[in-house]
Amino acid sequence: MNTTALFAEQLVIGVLALLAFGILVDPTLLASLSGTMWGGIALVVPLAYVVGIVYDRVADSILQSFEAHHRLWIVYKGKKVINEQGDVFPENEIRMRLFESAGASSYADYLRSRLRLVRALATLLPAMTVAGFLINHPELAATDWCLSLRGATMGIYVALIGSKMLGLECHRPPRTNGASEAHSSHFKRLFSPSLPKQGPIPHRLSAWRFAFKIDAVVAAAFVLQIGLFAGLLLAHGHAEQLGWALAGTLATLIATWSWWRIAGTYCSFLLDWRNNTK
Repeated sequence: MNTTALFAEQLVIGVLALLAFGILVDPTLLASLSGTMWGGIALVVPLAYVVGIVYDRVADSILQSFEAHHRLWIVYKGKKVINEQGDVFPENEIRMRLFESAGASSYADYLRSRLRLVRALATLLPAMTVAGFLINHPELAATDWCLSLRGATMGIYVALIGSKMLGLECHRPPRTNGASEAHSSHFKRLFSPSLPKQGPIPHRLSAWRFAFKIDAVVAAAFVLQIGLFAGLLLAHGHAEQLGWALAGTLATLIATWSWWRIAGTYCSFLLDWRNNTK
């Protein structure tokens, strides 16, 4: 991936993160920036780039358990296992070999770039939804309930990031280089044990428990954020603004689904290229 494209990618992520969290702190931030001279913008760009690098890692940590599960799912569901006794998805090894093919390497970089951008968007959208509401309703930004909403939203993100830094997870999917028995146990924990299929993946998924079983902390943070936003709107007589909470929920789910699909395409591509290239 060329340096310019990588810089632009991190810059976009940084700008989104700065705006989302900056507006939660100061709802007048966007209005202030609109009057900023070029000198001020020149200072913001490097800051956004650095923030983008940091938040890219934060977003990766937030969705790490889902990604770990997804990789195992792609490997076993797609029957792409070559050696169950070794690493079933040796990503680093495959990516090193990708340099032998310029076309394959370029396509993998393209998928990874999309993956990082959509991953950041999916994790930022709950905060961006509240920020968008504050921009469109500046008269409410200083009310007690809005101050509570802003503080609680920041608090949820801080708590979520802190839990990842401390490794506070209810369940962590096994690594791809773990024993096949650990992989099988992971899937049996997520899926109902009835009607087992060949291989480690049982037949039916308890869909309503899926997100909480993989990472209860992340799922609970998302539900808490959306529920808090909707609850405060209703409690303070702004039921007509519930569309913001609904739109934020839908946008987050769509972005997360997009990340999930792109991640699947990326993993499948690497495994197919490895399995068909000697």
